[in-house]
Amino acid sequence: MFLNCNQNAVFLYLFSKQVNKKTNFFTYFTPMHNPKNSLPNGWSLKKLGEIAKITSGGTPDRSKPSYWNGEYPWISTSLIDFNVIEKSEEYITEEGLSNSSAKLFPIGTILMAMYGQGKTRGKVALLGMEAATNQACAAIILNNGQTITDFVFQNLASRYEEIRGLSNVGNQENLNGELIKGLPVKLPPLAEQQKIATILGTWDAALQTTNALLNALQKRKKGLMQQLLSPKPDWKEVRLGEVGSFSKGSGITKEELIENGIPCIRYGEIYTVHHFVIRKYHSFISEQTASSSKQIKQNDILFAGSGETLEDIGKAVAFIGTDEVYAGGDLIIFSPQGGDSIFLSYIINSAFVRKQIRAFGQGQSVVHLYSRDIEKLKIHLPPFTEQTRIAAILNAADAELRQTEVYLEKLKTQKRGLMQQLLTGKVRVTTR
Repeated sequence: MFLNCNQNAVFLYLFSKQVNKKTNFFTYFTPMHNPKNSLPNGWSLKKLGEIAKITSGGTPDRSKPSYWNGEYPWISTSLIDFNVIEKSEEYITEEGLSNSSAKLFPIGTILMAMYGQGKTRGKVALLGMEAATNQACAAIILNNGQTITDFVFQNLASRYEEIRGLSNVGNQENLNGELIKGLPVKLPPLAEQQKIATILGTWDAALQTTNALLNALQKRKKGLMQQLLSPKPDWKEVRLGEVGSFSKGSGITKEELIENGIPCIRYGEIYTVHHFVIRKYHSFISEQTASSSKQIKQNDILFAGSGETLEDIGKAVAFIGTDEVYAGGDLIIFSPQGGDSIFLSYIINSAFVRKQIRAFGQGQSVVHLYSRDIEKLKIHLPPFTEQTRIAAILNAADAELRQTEVYLEKLKTQKRGLMQQLLTGKVRVTTR
């Protein structure tokens, strides 16, 4: 299947419409049949080392102040995240550059993170400015005229898991220059590379715009919470134990979970998948397990009583549903008398109350919080009608955030689908 350059706008439009309809865009087309491991017509297979110079940088001696805070951007792997790098957190001087293995790389250099046990290793980025790097960054400088830089960048970005896996061969913990040089790259003709890069770049622009919107919405939400939850003169200071009662969830083991059944909330979910209000269930138990578990009531607020860090414990979420739902162990259940539970969830998660919670945390490797501590938490309560108004505003801000997050994931899914099709030649593009 071929797409010409005049069809590109239609291509993008139809793709987005089909994703919105939850159907597969590629049902519009008949993919080209390629036998396993064969190359599409006109494509070639090259090792990365055949089409690029691959080197790395270095770190000037940090004990010498004259090497640092200069005019040359210096990049570490923390900045590599499938992005275009246009600013740096650190800079080195001409003296630092001359007296180390660091070297300046040109705009358009592809950087690949070689080290790191977390998610960093295997990520790539494009230099949007002339910059030096540390030794953990592989610098891939493509030979002029052989390839389109953006195409190779997209190719390497699409193979993140594959590239990470190379570092596990022979008990290797890191990537190295030889492994990177040996990476095979399927290359269409230059004009097709350019068209593929342009199409994928359209999705990158949409992802960047949506990420910026999401960040702006998160900042606005934080600002709203600071503004709306700050105590006013007519607000009443109370301790949490004065406006409700406490109980505990009962242990629900991992072995007791089933695929479908009665919903339950486990303590780990409080700080991973639930935010302020429980809106979706992620775990389920049988009727038999439910019979010996603690049922949650509408408007209850759940606290995570255990966590690996002080930041984990004490996070609170409101249950406002009417479903039959049960609480697992290490959950502290607060049943408010009177107040708006959504407002209470927001104010309990505010900076003022979180500071109090951290002071109560006990333990080191696992941190615990107890109901006798939560009872002492000081909160400021406005009149009930004001509570509901504040809850509605913050709830609306959360809804907009969730909607944007869903849209962002949809864009990522679209781009992954495009990469799988375009970078393998299953779907072809032409410039006719």
